[in-house]
Amino acid sequence: EQLAKQAKDLDAEKEGVEKIRAEQLEELKKISGYTPEQARQIILDRVEAESRHEIAMKLVALEQEYKETADDKAARWIFVTNWSLPPEESLEFIVPRLNGDTSCPLTLALGSRQKTGVKPYTGALGRPIDAKAGNYRQHSLYVGFFTVLLAFAALYLGRSKRDVWFFAVAAAVCFVLSLGRYCEAAYRIVFALPFGDAIRAPVKWHHLTEFCLVVLSAFSLDAIWRMEAVSKRFWAKALFVAVVVLAAFDLARVDRKYLAAVDVSQARKTGYSQNLTFVPRSQFANPRLAPMLRSGNLKALANFPGRADLVLAAVCEPREGARPKPVPVAAALGIVSILASLAVAAFAFMATVKHLALNGRK
Repeated sequence: EQLAKQAKDLDAEKEGVEKIRAEQLEELKKISGYTPEQARQIILDRVEAESRHEIAMKLVALEQEYKETADDKAARWIFVTNWSLPPEESLEFIVPRLNGDTSCPLTLALGSRQKTGVKPYTGALGRPIDAKAGNYRQHSLYVGFFTVLLAFAALYLGRSKRDVWFFAVAAAVCFVLSLGRYCEAAYRIVFALPFGDAIRAPVKWHHLTEFCLVVLSAFSLDAIWRMEAVSKRFWAKALFVAVVVLAAFDLARVDRKYLAAVDVSQARKTGYSQNLTFVPRSQFANPRLAPMLRSGNLKALANFPGRADLVLAAVCEPREGARPKPVPVAAALGIVSILASLAVAAFAFMATVKHLALNGRK
């Protein structure tokens, strides 16, 4: 449509230029009967008219370009903010599975077969703008009831107020940004930054919110463990550890719904690659696929949720070519990253041991 419009505009401009040139020729034919001054004035008038036309055409082109740019920005805004966190779904931070689990058909199909209890997601995350239905998400928003409770308690219990308030403000800012188009005034700032219009799915800011809440909850755990009422009583320590373990199992219980393990041992033994795909149920009665069914290179795993005519199948196929060789630079960066992570972990461990030793002496 844009190309057709541009071609139409060019044709119109061409017709206008040809019309002006034809009029100039007519005027030049008449000039022979005028004095030189009159002829000069006629030519100047015609040049002025042509210049006005050219300027008008440029203005029309600029106006059209501005309009298309504005339309592109509007479309880009809609595309970038499609996965914004609906404010009402922030309750799932402490109430797991508020609107179901996932929209992924693979996870739903395998979860149904493996009896994980996974349910289709019915909320509004991933819903196109101005749409009344539709969604798509593949992750949970659940941070953990105990995690959020301890994070808020850190504002009172935390020993280092400067660190506590830093992570508290960071959590609040990241939460506001995760709202995306539901808090347009704030997210427009991100959108206006360099490369800001290339960051899709504002809900990803929720991961940073989770990180900040976890750090705040750690401040609370540290403060509680140091309390005299806890540190000097065995039953209090036992209760403390039990609550932490219970919180960890609570998170694992929810996260398990999103796991859909698939056995690939047979494909590995035969050197094949295994792919998952939904195929019509009728294909399993196809005689040409009988050898694959007998060899186990084609097998049904689960039913498609809500569709009786489709089956989730595992298809084993020969690998095409050799396994790609790692890029030296990428491999080197990966190794450096791993070594750096180990170094940071070792430093943190030694600092913790030293800190505990000093406290023990005191």
